[in-house]
Formats: sequence, C-alpha cells, structure tokens
Amino acid sequence: VLLFGSPFWDVSVDFFGCLPPATAAPAELPKLRGEFFMFWNLQRSHGVPALTCISSGAYAETSWRSLSHRSIASAALSVLSRTFGDQVHSLFKRSIVTDWGGNPFCRGSYSYVGVGASGADYDELARPVGGRVFFAGEATHGQHPATATGAYLSGLREAQRIDQAHRAGFPVVS
Repeated sequence: VLLFGSPFWDVSVDFFGCLPPATAAPAELPKLRGEFFMFWNLQRSHGVPALTCISSGAYAETSWRSLSHRSIASAALSVLSRTFGDQVHSLFKRSIVTDWGGNPFCRGSYSYVGVGASGADYDELARPVGGRVFFAGEATHGQHPATATGAYLSGLREAQRIDQAHRAGFPVVS
C-alpha cells in the first residue's frame, strides 16, 4: 500500500495498470512480467489517497524477494513515475509492504480461472457437501475472487449456511 499526500491518478476508476518501460529490450520483458502491474484506487473506496499494488509471477519470484521493504516501495514508485512523472515521489508519504510469497502458509497463492475453466467453478467450489462440510475462502466467491473481500464475504456466507443447517436439525459437534 502506497500512501500519498493527495491523489495524482484518476480517482473515478477502481484500478489501473502500468506497462513495462518502453525502453525495455524484448529479452528483458519476461523478467519484468508481473512488475507492479496493477494498482487499486483506495481514494475511491476508502477516501484515502492511497494505492494498493501487486506484483506477481517472474518479477515477484526473481526480483523483489531479495529486496528490503523500502526498496520494494521505491520500485513500485518508479513504475508509477513512468506514467505519472515526478509528482509520484513528491507526494509519497509512506508504505506498507507484505510478502505473501514468503509466508509458509499461503506461499503467494490466490485463485484464478485456468485454461478450460470458467467463473462458474468458483460457485462449484462453494457448494456444501452433504450439508455437513462447508467451504469458505476467496476461491469460493465468484463475484470477488482472489481478494480479501471475497474471503471475508464467503466466511459470512458459510456462517449463515451453518446456522441455517443447525436450525434445520443437524447437530453441531463441539
């Protein structure tokens, strides 16, 4: 998350992307794949002049794993500067950096629709089994997949399903 003194981006959009440098040689592009390619506008959703950004793929695996959190934030600011100029650095206030890839419990994973799959697969993963086994998580929420919002909403959905099942007569084992 990158916090700024004021927004310099179009605050009417939910998110935007940035392309690799125009000067990058074709041989460099695979190494840059996933380099802070998506920015979510927190001004629109939370009223805060901040952007949440993501890096993934080859860039996350090979480039920023060895960097300090300050260096990671600096790299993200450089990506934004290619599009928005020097105001990015002058308006920058502070950052929060997480490393899901370094977390041994999630290893950088989130759901995506693979080749031969469809968005309906999220709903299939959410289907309870035998009225006794319930599934929550971002990979079970078709409207907000691959997000913390989807994970949270799916937890609420499953809590409601469990409550309904209990009220209908299945015993809760404690």
